[in-house]
Amino acid sequence: MKLALYIILCFFLVFPVFAEDTDSSAIFRADFYKHEMQQYDIFLNTYRLASGDTVALEKVMMKADVYVADSSESQYIITWKFHDFSINTNSMQLQNLVGLAKPVSLTYRTSRPGVLNEFTDWEEVSMSLADGMKAVLALYASRKDTTAEMEVKRIFAFRESFESLMLRSVRLFHQAYGLGYKLNEEVDVPSEIIGTVSPVPVNGIIRKKLTNIDLANHVAVLSTATIPDRTELEKTLSESYGGSVPEYMLNPIITGALVSDLDTGWVLYTFEQHEVGPDKQKSGEMLEIQHIENKSR
Repeated sequence: MKLALYIILCFFLVFPVFAEDTDSSAIFRADFYKHEMQQYDIFLNTYRLASGDTVALEKVMMKADVYVADSSESQYIITWKFHDFSINTNSMQLQNLVGLAKPVSLTYRTSRPGVLNEFTDWEEVSMSLADGMKAVLALYASRKDTTAEMEVKRIFAFRESFESLMLRSVRLFHQAYGLGYKLNEEVDVPSEIIGTVSPVPVNGIIRKKLTNIDLANHVAVLSTATIPDRTELEKTLSESYGGSVPEYMLNPIITGALVSDLDTGWVLYTFEQHEVGPDKQKSGEMLEIQHIENKSR
C-alpha cells in the first residue's frame, strides 16, 4: 500500500497530467484475497461556516477492519468491523453516548469486480448506541424544559447520523468498483444521494472523471461531483419542511475524490463533501476514509 495519500491526492487533482508514464484509461476492480484484512480510519466532520470562518465543528472518528470472509468466481463476502469510536464536540451528552458505543460488524456481498450487491448482516448497526441511549436519556427523565427537549432531539438526530455513517462509508468505499474510465473523460452515473442535502435519500447523478493515472506507483485518482435531481429534491424538501424552498437548498455543492491501488483494488483514500447554504452562511459535512498502512501484502 502507498504512503502520503493526502500529498498524492492533492498533487493529482491540481495537475491534470502527472508524467509521461501515464496510460489513458483505468478499470477499478477488486483483486482481494480470501481472509485478507485491511484497516481504515473513518472521519465525519460536520460544520457551519460564517463568511468563510468555521463557527461550529463536530468530528466523529472510528476505525474499520475490512475483512474478506470469502471469495468465489462470482462474488466476495466482506465484513467490516467498526470500533474505537470517538467524538470531538461541545456536547457532554454526545461524548458520553459515543463513549458507550459498542463495536459493530457489518457483512455484505459484492460482485467479483467489487460492485456492492446487498447487505446480508447489518442488525448490529442499530445496537451500537442502544445501551448508551438508555444511560444518556435517563438524565432527562424528570425534565420538561425547552433546553432538555432540544438536547434530546439532538441526541436522537446524532444516533441516526451515527448509524447511517457506517452504511454510507461502505457505499462510498465501493462507488468506483466495476467501472472503467478514460483519462479526463466525464461519466454520469445514476445514484441515490444520502447526506445533508435532504432528510431522505434522493436520486441524482454522480459526474465522475479519471483525473490521473500513475503507472509507476500503480495508483489512479477519480474526482466526483454529485448533482441531485432538482425536481425530486424540491418536492422532498417542500414536503419535509413545508412551504417554498430557498434557492440555495436546491443547489448543494457535493464533491469528492478517490485514490485506488490498481494492483490490489483496495481504496487508499476517498472523501465526499456536502455544503449547502447562502454564500455567507453555509453548513456542511465531509466524510473521509483513509487506509491505515500495514504489511499484509
